[in-house]
Amino acid sequence: MLRARVLDVILRGCRRGGRENRETTDENARKLTIPLDFLERGKNYEAQIYRDGPDADYLTNPTSLVIEKRRVSSKDRIDASLAAGGGLAVRFRVL
Repeated sequence: MLRARVLDVILRGCRRGGRENRETTDENARKLTIPLDFLERGKNYEAQIYRDGPDADYLTNPTSLVIEKRRVSSKDRIDASLAAGGGLAVRFRVL
């Protein structure tokens, strides 16, 4: 577990070979910024981002999902809006 507050946001991660995975889950809608300074400096990564869709809601639309890919480095950050009961998962692959 990387960081957490009881009954709030959970941010955890694991590393396998050339891939890193980060994910978060939460019970309240919120905006979240994740600095990518944990990535190795000087390397570029493909971030595969799985996030709540703009109309996501755990009661009325729990399957709304957006999948995107971005090129990132340790200097970047990911800004996301989490729906109530939603979450965010990111897989990093070294380029």
